Amino acid sequence: MNLLVQSFVLASLVFFGLSTNRSNSEDFKLIVEIDNIKQTDGKVMRIAVNKKGDFLNDDTPFRYAVVEVKGNKISETFKLPAGDYAVSVYHDLNSNGKLDKNIFGAPNEPYAFSRNYKPVFRAPRFDEVKVQLNGDRKSTISLIHP
Repeated sequence: MNLLVQSFVLASLVFFGLSTNRSNSEDFKLIVEIDNIKQTDGKVMRIAVNKKGDFLNDDTPFRYAVVEVKGNKISETFKLPAGDYAVSVYHDLNSNGKLDKNIFGAPNEPYAFSRNYKPVFRAPRFDEVKVQLNGDRKSTISLIHP
């Protein structure tokens, strides 16, 4: 192969390789808006965005945010690559850093899930609350008060 052809092949591989990587790593905005907040005095809201394997595992969320509550509605924006995500939220009323639960495992503090899933007798499965992110998206979630 002559030098000109080799240069063209190498340039093509670099160009197509970079353009493929760019589209795979493009981030989109997932705007999580939480409403139905009844207690607004300086508490924190913990928002976790998870992929399937990490769903409801507080130790390893894919992305998370801790937001101070100053009104009856808050919003947080996450930049994420395309994919399926589930959002879980809880209002840490006593600021102890965890979702308090009763003896049966049900939450004692306000909580919510993407797609406004309302659990009955069990926590949701990932597929029941997932949102597909393939462009910028807004997800409005209403808190459930126990």
